[in-house]
Amino acid sequence: MTREQILEFVNANPLCHLATCEGQQPRVRGMMMYRADAAGLIFHTGHFKALTE
Repeated sequence: MTREQILEFVNANPLCHLATCEGQQPRVRGMMMYRADAAGLIFHTGHFKALTE
């Protein structure tokens, strides 16, 4: 895929899940992407929940 195809795909599918691991504890958070362009990805996290607990 080209960079343009990847950005087109990501912008067409803005909902995703971000998974991390803290020690032995996995954490998954639903995220919504705000914008993807040549400069990078910007995610909308809102103010409803903290991203760390």
